[in-house]
Amino acid sequence: MPPPSIAAPIQPSQPAPAKKSEETTEPAPPKLSDLEKLLQLNRCVECNLAGQDLSGKKLKGAALERSNLSGANLRDANLEGANLKGANLSGANLENANLEGADFYKADLSNANLKGTNIRDASGLKQTGAKPEEPASTGWFSK
Repeated sequence: MPPPSIAAPIQPSQPAPAKKSEETTEPAPPKLSDLEKLLQLNRCVECNLAGQDLSGKKLKGAALERSNLSGANLRDANLEGANLKGANLSGANLENANLEGADFYKADLSNANLKGTNIRDASGLKQTGAKPEEPASTGWFSK
């Protein structure tokens, strides 16, 4: 009689690998366009707003530093106290806009329409070359 076969000892089963805890990350909110960012947050630094129609918008204290607003329509807009340092406003329509107390340090206002614009207490205008035709005692451009 052949010797009984010896079965291999049963190995204890390895525990199942622990499930990795799934991270619960929420999807990132949709990215706002530059125009939406400005209108919702009143802040759009280094944004491209060239050619945008912002006429009549209330943008008091807006942060628009180094933004491109070339050719934008800002007619009758309220930009009182806005930060426009280094902004490109070339060819922009600023007719009758309120820019009281705005900061234009190193801003480009070449070929901008400044007729009727209130620039009382605005700063940085010497660097832009923008000069009212009449004495600035009223704070309004009249050309």
